[in-house]
Amino acid sequence: MRSTRQADPAADWARQWEVVTSFYMAVHWVDQGLADVGTHPPSHRQRGSESAVRWPGERLARRAFQDLWRLAELVRYEAYVPTHEELQAVDAALRLVLERLE
Repeated sequence: MRSTRQADPAADWARQWEVVTSFYMAVHWVDQGLADVGTHPPSHRQRGSESAVRWPGERLARRAFQDLWRLAELVRYEAYVPTHEELQAVDAALRLVLERLE
């Protein structure tokens, strides 16, 4: 992936934080579902593993969560600026997680 920097740094920053906040909304949602069965994963990686046990039939939703995680890492640690299409995919992924991983 390559960065799609715009002329407006504030707009870039807003796009980046949209990804990060969407990912952490998904984290809190998944954590609540896992807490309901007494599981409290200490890391994102373990959260993914525990999600496979909690929601074995929700492969697409778990994949959406992983996609949010990967893009959030690019944004946070590599200063990647997501495209408009990626932001649409983020919205769809978050919706999928919220609808399917309860």
